[in-house]
Amino acid sequence: MSIRLKNESTHKLLLKGSTISGSSITSALDLPQSIPAGATLTSVVPSSTSPYDSEWTYSPENGDPLMTFSCSLSGPDGININPSINGTNAANWKTWEGPSMEDGAWVITFTYAGASD
Repeated sequence: MSIRLKNESTHKLLLKGSTISGSSITSALDLPQSIPAGATLTSVVPSSTSPYDSEWTYSPENGDPLMTFSCSLSGPDGININPSINGTNAANWKTWEGPSMEDGAWVITFTYAGASD
């Protein structure tokens, strides 16, 4: 699974936390600590033959909204994405381009557009 994070706002996004469970390959997500304004960054989670759940949370510099995403993968084609977005500007976090299957792996693209951008 690849997680593509697009920041289309004028604010830096900050990683608040991430976890992965159930994977026989890795126990942590390698996500960027911050995503500069206008940047697109991608993180790859190593494939696993066993199902796994991953969760990560980002927030703009001002702390609103708090954006948590949970993805569950089971088998080569099974994926479930559960967004949890809290805060005044929660509607600005979109999953406009995801998920898609690229070269045999899921690519999940999340885009933050910003409150006033």
